[in-house]
Amino acid sequence: IGAYQESPAEQIQAGVIGLGRGLAHAAAILKSPAANLRYICDVDQNRLEGGLKNVAEGVKAKGADMPSPIQDLRRMLDD
Repeated sequence: IGAYQESPAEQIQAGVIGLGRGLAHAAAILKSPAANLRYICDVDQNRLEGGLKNVAEGVKAKGADMPSPIQDLRRMLDD
């Protein structure tokens, strides 16, 4: 019998708005086995690009998909 794994439907789907202090939240989400970082959001394109680079290592370590980078938080809320 294999180890129990949660289905994706049982995981918290999260997004982070604002990639100043929000990067600390993204790091915490990536460390949690019960959460999936789906979006990172910032109106500043430079912060958004930097945020993607910042979370890449944690995403790889978790074996997760990269979060979608968005500039309009309404896209995240629509999902």
